[in-house]
Amino acid sequence: MLKLERRRSSIEVIGDILRLGEAGKTEIMYTVNMSHSQLQKYLNLLLWLKLVNKTIGANQLVTYRVTPKGFTLLRKIDNMLEILKRKSRLTFGISTIIRTFPGKTSPPCNPHMLRRMFASILAKYGVDSLHIRRLGRWESMIMLERYTSSVRFQDSLRLYAPIIC
Repeated sequence: MLKLERRRSSIEVIGDILRLGEAGKTEIMYTVNMSHSQLQKYLNLLLWLKLVNKTIGANQLVTYRVTPKGFTLLRKIDNMLEILKRKSRLTFGISTIIRTFPGKTSPPCNPHMLRRMFASILAKYGVDSLHIRRLGRWESMIMLERYTSSVRFQDSLRLYAPIIC
C-alpha cells in the first residue's frame, strides 16, 4: 500500500527551490513538484526578498539564479531541517527515560512520583509556591499544596538517593 507523506512546509519548498541553484520555471516546477500558480507565488517572494535573481539569456530564456543571500538562507534551512529530523527520531519524555532503567529503581518510579519529588525539593530549598506551580505547570495552588505537603524532601531523598547518586 502506498503511504502518502505529509505536506511540505513553505520553508521546505523554498529550500527545494534554492537547492536547484539556477533553473527555468518549467524545471523548477517539475523538480520541486508544484503547480504553476504555486511556483509563481514562491518565485515572486524569492525575487522580492532578493534570494534569487531573474536572468534573461541570449535566446530570451528566463532563468532564476540563487543569490549569495539565498545560499546563506539555504544553509540555515538545511541545518534547521537536519535538527528537526534528528529530533523526530528521538523519543522525548520522562516516561521514556524511566523505561530505560528497568529494575534500577527499587521504589515505584513513574512520572507522577518524580513530579512530586520535584515539588518537594524546590519547596525544601525555599522556592516560593508560585514559581513551583509555574515550573511544574500545576493548574492551581491547591493541587501544588497537596503535592508538597504529602511528600517530604527526606522521604524523597531516602527513596530515590540510590538512583540519583
